[in-house]
Amino acid sequence: MASSITISLADLATSTPLKSLQALHNILSKASSHPDSASFPSARLYPDMLPLTYQIYMVCKFAKVVTSFENQKTWSSSDEWSNLTLPELIAQVEGTQQIVGAAQQQKEKIAGGPHAIGHGPDRPSFTYDGEGLVLNFCYPNMYFHLSIAYAILRIKGVEVGKWDYLEPFSGSYIDRPKDKQ
Repeated sequence: MASSITISLADLATSTPLKSLQALHNILSKASSHPDSASFPSARLYPDMLPLTYQIYMVCKFAKVVTSFENQKTWSSSDEWSNLTLPELIAQVEGTQQIVGAAQQQKEKIAGGPHAIGHGPDRPSFTYDGEGLVLNFCYPNMYFHLSIAYAILRIKGVEVGKWDYLEPFSGSYIDRPKDKQ
């Protein structure tokens, strides 16, 4: 017999973004001790792709989208992040964690929609309901930019592994001896 799970849109909109932000924080923290870490913010996976600063900006942006959609117009531009150092980028991630964590604690209402999302000049726009915004727009974008940030750091020689990415998502499900909990 299948069981059903009930989760509110507010819980859905904060739980995974917090885990994504923790994964980003994990890999950036490891990167900060690398001897070439000062060069990382401008690093790119490929010349025609955007730099690490942009990838971090986008993870933070999508984490905020799902908790405060109406405040979208008050967000900083990615240009404001382009000259940040790695410690400043880590601080931005920590600030975003606080914003999303506060939304989770307050159980803020996540707007149900519809939400019209433009994807830039000469690109189509889409209209999402609240669930669609979270599951079909924000989550895929957040995972994409988190993965690109991870890949940039790996290509630059940072010793991060799959577990640094997955631990915030799966760590609580590991069977650990009771004395290690």
